[in-house]
Amino acid sequence: MVIFQQENSKQSFPAVFLYVLAVIFLTISKEI
Repeated sequence: MVIFQQENSKQSFPAVFLYVLAVIFLTISKEI
C-alpha cells in the first residue's frame, strides 16, 4: 500500500490505525 511506503511509517502508524478502525466501523454499520 502507498501508506506504508512513507519514510515516517512509524509516525504515521496512529493515523493508519485510526483509518483501519474507521473502515471496520463502516463495515459493521453496513451489516446492521
